Amino acid sequence: MIASTLTQSSLMQAIGETLSAFVANNGTGDLEGFVLVLGERLIKRDRADAAEMIGNWKPAESR
Repeated sequence: MIASTLTQSSLMQAIGETLSAFVANNGTGDLEGFVLVLGERLIKRDRADAAEMIGNWKPAESR
């Protein structure tokens, strides 16, 4: 889903949805490893821009 986005807005939305779903299902304990593997896969698909963006993503603060 992330690698197929065409606009910056859709890329940011896809990253947010993907990483938020990971955190909701798995917590933040393994998030760093997931981001590293996802980043490597995105780079292989010529989406270094997306890989860089996921490295900067932070989960929303819970209220």
